[in-house]
Amino acid sequence: MLRPCLALERLRTKVPEQTEPFLLARAASSLARRLGVDTKVLLSALLRAPLHGPLWSALRATLFEPGELRSPDWSEARAASRFVLAERSPAEGRFLCWLVQPGSPSDAFLLAAWLLTVHPRARVVATHSDPVVVETGRYGLVPAAVLAGSENEPIRTCFRRIGGSWRAKRYLRDAVRFVTLDVLDTPLREVRRRVPNPRLTVCRGLFSRLGPQAQERLAARLAGTLRKGSYLLLGAGEYDSASLGESFERCIAPGALLYRKTSTRKRRKSPDPQRLLAKLCAAVEKDPLDGKTRLRLARWLVERGYAEFAIVHLEEILRREPGDRTALRLLGEARTLTGRPSCCEA
Repeated sequence: MLRPCLALERLRTKVPEQTEPFLLARAASSLARRLGVDTKVLLSALLRAPLHGPLWSALRATLFEPGELRSPDWSEARAASRFVLAERSPAEGRFLCWLVQPGSPSDAFLLAAWLLTVHPRARVVATHSDPVVVETGRYGLVPAAVLAGSENEPIRTCFRRIGGSWRAKRYLRDAVRFVTLDVLDTPLREVRRRVPNPRLTVCRGLFSRLGPQAQERLAARLAGTLRKGSYLLLGAGEYDSASLGESFERCIAPGALLYRKTSTRKRRKSPDPQRLLAKLCAAVEKDPLDGKTRLRLARWLVERGYAEFAIVHLEEILRREPGDRTALRLLGEARTLTGRPSCCEA
């Protein structure tokens, strides 16, 4: 089987109407999901299939769907990055941004180009579950229609014209790293290793493509991956902050709505008092000579007002170890609760 990049190069010669490799990769990936086959298998089948056959017709229908070519709006990402960078100095190190499951590989280069105008050491890690999309994105090609418009004029210097497309310059390609990673299935330890401590995570459009249960799982995965103090940027009106759980708090920045990761420390549940009492009583009955367990039981009884029962255990402990200061202190507290004279008064 051919490598995906070689297969895409051969496919480009068969599609004179469109020469953008990442569009071919996205169309092939979308068609493969509809057919329920692997993308690499579909690419190999397309190379062998007749040009006017049903398989190529389905690919063309997927390729030329309306609204595919448009310039994404990164104004919220720019506003979010300015807000996050206000908390730290650019001299402290690089600014890592995690782009989760982008709609196309060109999104990563557009985002990196805008971030470089804000922070000179900005870096973008783009993760996608489809290896074909990842390998295609490493070419750095961006359609001309995506860069069209006056709003993209400041970042157009980061690209150079190649035929009907634009290609990211070398320094911009070095600022973007593509990784094959499925955020829903990859172990969290592996996700943290491949995307180490991102300050800003951009996840736009993924929640809207998932069902309710998958959304809850994705929110839990992001909460387990991101560190305390990092920020999450979602699409406008894409997800309710209440569904993100207690791990994120809403943070309104100028021009963007962010979610800040709060503490990841889990609260320890207090043990059931009755279960703890039964456990301590069973341990004392099993080994009556164990002074530490008997002392724990006596402390539990004193704290809950059962001083009469605690005195019995404390006197037994002092009979074996007369100099135990903790037992003497607890015995004094227990006798004070019951109205008996303390050891000193006696």
